[in-house]
Amino acid sequence: MGLTCVGSVLVDDIAKPLQMLHAGASNPVRWTQGVGGVAANVARAAAIRETTSLVSAVGNDTPALLNHASLDLVHCQWIKREKPFDRYTAVLTESGDLFVGLASTELAESLRLSDIQPHIQAPAAAYAIDANLSSQCLKELVESLASEKPKAMIVALPISPEKALKWQSCATKVDVLFCNRREAVSLTHLNATSASDDLVTALADRGFASIVLTDADKPINVLHQGVLESITVPSVKITGNVNGAGDALTGATLAHFINTGDLTTSVKIAGLAAAQCVLTNSAITYPDVPRQD
Repeated sequence: MGLTCVGSVLVDDIAKPLQMLHAGASNPVRWTQGVGGVAANVARAAAIRETTSLVSAVGNDTPALLNHASLDLVHCQWIKREKPFDRYTAVLTESGDLFVGLASTELAESLRLSDIQPHIQAPAAAYAIDANLSSQCLKELVESLASEKPKAMIVALPISPEKALKWQSCATKVDVLFCNRREAVSLTHLNATSASDDLVTALADRGFASIVLTDADKPINVLHQGVLESITVPSVKITGNVNGAGDALTGATLAHFINTGDLTTSVKIAGLAAAQCVLTNSAITYPDVPRQD
């Protein structure tokens, strides 16, 4: 049955400075370009171990990029638009951390439920939906999937603190929420310095059934079946950059979780391994697991 990801495909323009950044001045950088977007990144990582589909709007200005997007393992269902691709520009620090990210997601936001439904070709075990969709489309898609029998797993991908708020009205229909600290603060309205345990509890109180809360290199908090566990993040020297690391963790975790039903172990075994590959500029890989009967 596999995983279906719905949301954004963006042209990623990544600027890594050659020295310390100086505000208000010209800074020498090295540019790289590729294909990203949260739904695409999650699908790319999941497809290594699980049958994965990706439903997204794509533009007409740089079609050749899709031929080099490392999506060959993904069953791509493109909704073509006669407009430029959505774009994401990330300015990194000299150590590879994110300094600022700038996103334009007009294509994803223009999608309607009627655009998406014909491209969902078969029922999936799980649907991972990113919040680059409009609030209305996201809500209608979640309600439609939640009404199906048997009900598939619905996975929330918040994208950013601002876009995370789109999930507030759908929280009780979400089976797993993957978020970082800033997104959790936005969804709960707690203080930015709140303890991770308090953030997870507040998210659960709002209706999210299972939660994976990341916080940079600090422990990951996983709530599943009422049990909260903290997972230590191994130290790693960043030789790549942080862009897409969280998405790789999500995709790899879902590929394992779909087949094992154990969310916490899936984060430990698969999710962390995939994220570290991105941080060290390595090809994404993580252990396989036996399939459920």
